[in-house]
Amino acid sequence: MAISDQYSIMSPSDSPTAQHWEGSPAPVKENMVGKTGRLAPRWIQDLLNSDLDSGSFARIEWDQQARCSKAGVPHRLVLVGNQSTADTRNPGVLSCVCAICDFHFLIRTCWDADQLVCLCRPNALHFPPKDTDFYLHHLVNIKQPVRPTKSTSNYHPLIRETILAVEHFACSAPRCTLQVTVEISRPRLKREWLHLLLNEQRILDNLAAARKQSPDRFADARDDWCTSAPVTLNTYLRDLLDRPNPRNISQRNKRFQVVFGEECYVIFRAIMFTEENLDKDGVLEPYFIPPTLEPGTPGTPTELSALRAFVEDMQAETESVIIRGGKTGENRPYVGNRLFKELQCLDYPQNKVAQTATEAHRTLGVLPDFDKALIFFAYTRQSALCEKRRPTFVEALKDIALLTNDDDFQTRAIQELTIMDGMPAPDSFGAGDELQTQAYQFFSLKYTASDDNVVSAFNTKIEHSPSQADSAREMLQIIGRHRNSDRILTHANGPMDVASAYRILEVDPQWPDSTIVMMSSVKLNKDPKSKATEEVAIKAMEAIAEDRNSDEIRDAAKTLSLLAQAPDQSAQAVEMDARPPNADNLPVGLENIGNTCYLNSILQYLNTVIPIKNLLAHYPDYELGLDDSNIQRRLVGGNKLKIDRAEAVVARAFVDELSKLLDNLSGSQASAIRPSQRLANAVLLPTSNLTEDPAKQPNKTAEEPKSLEVMGTQFPAPPPLPARPAPGPPTHTAEHVEDVDMVNVTIDPVSESASSVSSQTLVSFSDVDHEKKDYVPEDKTDIRIVSKPVEESSARSASDNDVKMTGVETVVLNVEQRVLKALETQTRDSGTDQQDVEEVMGSIINRLQAAIKPTRVDAADEVQWEPIMDTFYVELTNHTKFPNQDKYKSDSTLERAITAYPAEGGPTNIHDGLSRNFDLQRVAAGEADIMRYTSIKKLPPILHVLIQRTKGDGHKNMNPVEVFETLYLDRYMDTPDDPQFFKLRQKGWALQQRLDQLNNMPKTAAEDTQLIDSFITDFVHVDKPDAEETSSLLNDMPKSSLSFAGEEPTFPTYTPQSEPAFEKVDPPEPTGFTVEGRQQISNMREDELKSHKAGLDQLFSQHKKHAYRLHAVICHSGQLRAGHYWVWIHDFEAGVWRKYNDRVVTENADTKEVMKTLNSNGDPYYLCYVEEGKEGDLVKVPKRHQEKPDSAVNEGDQDADGDIQLIDVEDKWPKGPGILSLKE
Repeated sequence: MAISDQYSIMSPSDSPTAQHWEGSPAPVKENMVGKTGRLAPRWIQDLLNSDLDSGSFARIEWDQQARCSKAGVPHRLVLVGNQSTADTRNPGVLSCVCAICDFHFLIRTCWDADQLVCLCRPNALHFPPKDTDFYLHHLVNIKQPVRPTKSTSNYHPLIRETILAVEHFACSAPRCTLQVTVEISRPRLKREWLHLLLNEQRILDNLAAARKQSPDRFADARDDWCTSAPVTLNTYLRDLLDRPNPRNISQRNKRFQVVFGEECYVIFRAIMFTEENLDKDGVLEPYFIPPTLEPGTPGTPTELSALRAFVEDMQAETESVIIRGGKTGENRPYVGNRLFKELQCLDYPQNKVAQTATEAHRTLGVLPDFDKALIFFAYTRQSALCEKRRPTFVEALKDIALLTNDDDFQTRAIQELTIMDGMPAPDSFGAGDELQTQAYQFFSLKYTASDDNVVSAFNTKIEHSPSQADSAREMLQIIGRHRNSDRILTHANGPMDVASAYRILEVDPQWPDSTIVMMSSVKLNKDPKSKATEEVAIKAMEAIAEDRNSDEIRDAAKTLSLLAQAPDQSAQAVEMDARPPNADNLPVGLENIGNTCYLNSILQYLNTVIPIKNLLAHYPDYELGLDDSNIQRRLVGGNKLKIDRAEAVVARAFVDELSKLLDNLSGSQASAIRPSQRLANAVLLPTSNLTEDPAKQPNKTAEEPKSLEVMGTQFPAPPPLPARPAPGPPTHTAEHVEDVDMVNVTIDPVSESASSVSSQTLVSFSDVDHEKKDYVPEDKTDIRIVSKPVEESSARSASDNDVKMTGVETVVLNVEQRVLKALETQTRDSGTDQQDVEEVMGSIINRLQAAIKPTRVDAADEVQWEPIMDTFYVELTNHTKFPNQDKYKSDSTLERAITAYPAEGGPTNIHDGLSRNFDLQRVAAGEADIMRYTSIKKLPPILHVLIQRTKGDGHKNMNPVEVFETLYLDRYMDTPDDPQFFKLRQKGWALQQRLDQLNNMPKTAAEDTQLIDSFITDFVHVDKPDAEETSSLLNDMPKSSLSFAGEEPTFPTYTPQSEPAFEKVDPPEPTGFTVEGRQQISNMREDELKSHKAGLDQLFSQHKKHAYRLHAVICHSGQLRAGHYWVWIHDFEAGVWRKYNDRVVTENADTKEVMKTLNSNGDPYYLCYVEEGKEGDLVKVPKRHQEKPDSAVNEGDQDADGDIQLIDVEDKWPKGPGILSLKE
């Protein structure tokens, strides 16, 4: 059969593997030379995931608010109206709209009907495929369609103006004539119109204005109209499409006037409604007159040149809006399987075990579940089209083969790789000089690598090794000059591409600017000492800022750039010129020294707590002695926990470091200072880690496998190397050995005849490190620098850099020496270890307690009280009543915080959250229940409240908890002598229980089904007492010509399922309720909710004896084990709030704005309240000490060494009564 004249065929003479019919080279269509494609199922997946980055598709700006704009969330396409042809028609049209983002997809397919037999089809599989096997369409992007297609210039203007991209694709098989055209366009319902329809407050405002203007006329108008705008619009559009004579719409109709109003007139004018005054009962009233649409013909697709097509599109979008809002809409057929049918790949051959998707699958244009024959077929098609990239394709083939356990597949891939290595590569650039050789070796590349591979290797290098970014860029420039490649040179010298920027910062493109800035800070904090990481992060932020045109990200990048230019100092990390203009009026920030944002937040809070500052100022008066008797007698907390010597030593070191830090915070002139690593270790590392002998600490590195892996196959490891003679003793003294980068190796008894050649070969065979740029040729020496120890037992501990030497006596350190040394030398895993702020707060409080002696001992329970307990500990009473008992049994506990629980279903307030902890709870115990509630017996001066956001499934509860500026705790107090107050608590329990029942009660079905009968009676015409009501808009409505059926299935990522079968479900029979009855039920429930809520609020409204003022809120954004912390602190004296975000401190004087921010999300995590009336005695935000001119410093202010003496803390902080005056 002759090849179609519509294609120009050329045969590359240098394609050794892509043989076609009768032994001739595989022909390549001229318009596809040098291009790549995708097999049809992969093409469908990439289309649905907005990953079909061909031509104009790559420039589409998707709706960032829609879920399908995020990676891994596909578009959910449903059919639109009557615009699609029947299955597998030629030509075929598939008109779809995404039910998530409302973007429209129009897919046209066609082929030469005279050459049907030449279409690709899944014949019997062969591996490797025969030359005559063309299993699936291999679709390639082409500039112009080969076969004629309908031009968008003929579309209706309202549709034509929404088109974003049009791309054409054709099958690369030599004789296949399949052609696919895809058009993507914006929603017909503009986003500003949609916001008007969904703005409930706008409708409520319209209703309030109407009631005020005409109270009698709008007496029966309902507040629930505020949610009916999409349903109302959908009814109008269906009426317009289905009725031969659609009804006029009165602009004075009550519902229309409230729901739409003049601000929505633009929607009706857009779909060609005209405005006219019509006579109604002798009065002229304004009406919208519907346009005359082209008649719809079942079985014949609506032409896109018709206004009907635009109205069908808008109606489909409105239906999606209704369903997304949680209401019932018409089910529409999903196009997933239909799309597979149109591209003739519904039942493509699949692998029994699907693999994980990798970049190799993307390179070959295949899916992980493809049969190996399809993967090899895709490889041959890609290689035939783009011979220049064949090395890339064969590497991808090898990588996919190694993911399988298929020996035939792996063997065939290795054969292809061997053939490729033995061939002169196209566009080979020669060996190059020594510097060029190093450049290629730096990226672990060969000279034959394509430009794509070079750029990809560079991106991977800077993403995983940002510290080598500068070197990588220099090496890339060398390669670019060697190849004379404009693309590589542009990539090396130009700004970072946006995709790499997002990956480097580990952020999602859909996240808001503020989150990008915050996570950039988190990224920097993982390696705060690395200038290279900082520079790469800044460039990534600049690329994202440029792409988004974001001033917020751009300013943050500029700030980081200024900070990067400042010299690194331990106590002053930033010079004065890098400080913000108002830095002199702001407190000093704290540098993040490795995932310590939670610690910084707590330290900033503690710096405002006067009892803590007084304790540190007079620490010698409270210091716990380190003799055995003092340590043994010390019992910490309400549980009277014993401490050991190590804990006492760590605690004393912590107090010393904390005192230094708080002094530096007051005296520094920098905008931020760096906490010491010793302080962080004292808080964040368990004491057991600090006391363990470094030599006995388990090595964190996993034991090396005693086998070798070659091409994915495991082989037994070779026998151990013959031992070499031990090297001579080091020339340096032992105390300097830690400064030398060495690897400990255990030496077996030596054989002088050990073969250095065999040793060299075995080491080289097993030591593969693609990240090293230091390379020593094997023919020069038999010694190589290795990055891993030979044996785990000889691994150097992370906390001990000393090299153990034989023949040298090891000094045994006592507990105190080991602890102090570990505090200086041990390191934390700053990249992953993020602790809960409550854990860190508890650790700090425990350290402070373990460092001081008790001031008194309770005679009753022997609890040892000291300033920390006096300041923070709350005494709770648990009341428990078991079955068959008449009275509650009480027992008291001391806690450092009380707990509030967020609601599971939505927002709540702090009182409701505390009630979930303190209110009556019933625990099933056989036939009867155990009842228990909790009361507060004694409140501390400073009260901590933990909002427990950890759920049972290990995830974070993100529901907002409304925090109050003033918290009244009377309702939770223990009042054994006031039975009347206890009755109030019981009443509150009953009200809270009823509220929970009402909130969890499912809404009546009528509320979801009254989309028509509850409002159509007054929908079109103005209600007048003396006017005769006309028939409803939906009375006698004919059956819709729009065919919808079935439940929408969930589309998998790449595995097509069989066509779903849909069953029509009849609606339930009417229950006999009238519209008024349904509404009455709903109103009764709402009224009861409001009544009980008001009753609960009023129940304790007169009890305001125990009042506490909000002083600090520690916030957390992210998930449980990852995210970022910051703290808001209220300066009562200045009347402002300040946000401490690591090194950045900002100020906000608007308390309402701060509270609104805190109460609008799930970030608040830990609350710090102070007793009302004692704010000045309990907390004080320290002022920055202004730097004096040199002349102002007199000799009396200096000590013998010339250092300026600090002001005595006792003079800086006011003394309070009781526990606050620690010298008492």
